[in-house]
Amino acid sequence: MNKFLQSSVFCSRPFTSLYIATDGTFRFCCVETHNSLESISLKNNITNTDLCELWNSSTYQNFRSKFLNDIQPDACQNCFKLTQKSCDGKHYQSNGARRFFDSQLGINFQNYNPAMDLSSITFIELWFSNKCNLKCRMCNPKHTNQLVDDWNDIFQSNKGMQELHSFLSDQEKEQLKKRSWDDDEKSWINLSNFVKKIYDNNPDQIITFVLSGGEPMICEGMYKFFNFVIEHGISKNIILRYNTNLTVLPNKMLEYWKYFKVINLSISLDGYDHVNDYIRYPSKWNKIVSNIDYANELSNEINIQARIRPTVQAYNILSITELYEWMLNKSFNNYPLNGKKYNHIIFSRLNDPLTSPEIFDIQVLPKKLKDISTKRLLSFLEKNKNNNHVIDTNIYESGINLIKYLYSKDKTHLFAKFIETTKYFDKKRNQNILNIMPELKELY
Repeated sequence: MNKFLQSSVFCSRPFTSLYIATDGTFRFCCVETHNSLESISLKNNITNTDLCELWNSSTYQNFRSKFLNDIQPDACQNCFKLTQKSCDGKHYQSNGARRFFDSQLGINFQNYNPAMDLSSITFIELWFSNKCNLKCRMCNPKHTNQLVDDWNDIFQSNKGMQELHSFLSDQEKEQLKKRSWDDDEKSWINLSNFVKKIYDNNPDQIITFVLSGGEPMICEGMYKFFNFVIEHGISKNIILRYNTNLTVLPNKMLEYWKYFKVINLSISLDGYDHVNDYIRYPSKWNKIVSNIDYANELSNEINIQARIRPTVQAYNILSITELYEWMLNKSFNNYPLNGKKYNHIIFSRLNDPLTSPEIFDIQVLPKKLKDISTKRLLSFLEKNKNNNHVIDTNIYESGINLIKYLYSKDKTHLFAKFIETTKYFDKKRNQNILNIMPELKELY
């Protein structure tokens, strides 16, 4: 095995992927600390940058060289700091497990170098814009334009948000309302030409395009790209992975899916039924389930994978097992994933806790509520431990690590701010947290 796969710092992202943010600028990955000297210049934009030149620019090559010399880049602190110490003193990984999984993505080629051929690209991540149709409690205007007009009121009304975010000027609000590159013709011409060069060099290359937002299902610009790759016979080697809330499923988009290798639906659900509607306001559970059922019908003709990626947070830790149980019992004709066939909704791991805004971190909860959550998680894990079709060793271990994360830090000093912010949103949205967390009654 390549020695760098054994490195304590190695990550294949800068060797295998290209990431375009919602404002059209570039990152090495979606969790990069984008204020370091290593970062790609904000002057580089999808509307004005030759992607082939960017791929082997001095910035990329210098960044890759750090990994090849076992040096931890400053721009990667957001990922590295999520490798935590558990309560028993041993190290484990929460979101920091990204580094382990990403270190395996490069096994399709033999050598890592500062300069990489286009054939090394395995996925391209496109964050089209902050256009969205939801106002999730843990989100912010950079990722949903639905919060722009309300943001200053949210910010001024509770101390919890003031420590994490900032007041928006009129100019910033206007910029956030237009935070998009998907409606710029030059963007799609640039991206299409880059993809054509990749496939001219290696016609059999398989690339996963990760489509995010905002909500990618409401992005209109992507159809220009779809038309291009279909016209040039490229789409058959492309996997489309949508990071979507699946509250909408446009018929126009479905007409394109049959031309692509695989459609991977990574569905953002944070709770079962009314719990999800509470967190991901104003989503409607029945509509999401209806769209999942329709996608399942399409799976008879199209290669579709459906998985749900909940973000574990203070709002759902007490009831998250209800969502897990629902997934395991929700029929879905999944196209084989990593050689394994699943006949239900997939979930890959449990330890994906929200860490920002910190007031929604599961570690803010009082010990009594942590203990209730732990009892429910352990019951779920033990119940499914020996059913290899339902839950594998990695999922079991990730569930144990989630429990370790829950107790690894005491952030109960933030609990009052969690309550304050919750009451603000409840009043604004005519909701009541006790409907989804009745265990809070004595503390509320």
